[in-house]
Amino acid sequence: MIDIKQAWRDAEERFALAHVGTDIGPTGATIIKHRKSPVTCLIESGAIGPEELQAAQEIYRAAMSIAGGVSVMPINYDRVDVSMRGDGRAISADLVNSYRQWANHWSGRQSPLFQIVWHCVIDETPIAQIARRLGINQRTAQRGLIIGLRDYAARSGFAPNRLLISWKAAAERFYRRKARLT
Repeated sequence: MIDIKQAWRDAEERFALAHVGTDIGPTGATIIKHRKSPVTCLIESGAIGPEELQAAQEIYRAAMSIAGGVSVMPINYDRVDVSMRGDGRAISADLVNSYRQWANHWSGRQSPLFQIVWHCVIDETPIAQIARRLGINQRTAQRGLIIGLRDYAARSGFAPNRLLISWKAAAERFYRRKARLT
């Protein structure tokens, strides 16, 4: 488990080393809060395309839908015109079902692939911290994120047909090589 205070101190030290001679700087919490998410970094570097981005967005929306479904919400007494309601609930249910099938497939196997994708997409944990936590190098963790997003895209059916089999096979190969980590 990563100690948040230690992460803050590390961020402050890195900032201080990068900006020698300045007495004023942000706190570690501010530095961590404004850091880019791993998915954003992969998009900017060109490592992932629109299919992987859509997979990350669907995973995030499905996880938030599941989390929101168990939270206590205040009663809304506003009048709602149900005739104008779209099928947003059906779309959300499809997202959740697709996510649950994918999550059950990988979490049931105790795969580091699921852990990497969860921590990067939902928690927005930096890849370096995930790699340390799992005992793998950063490149392997980054590759695991890309493979996991591609596998989700393939299993959800919005990946290009020519890539479905190869993306699923890549996820299985990653799982077989890294299954001993957990």
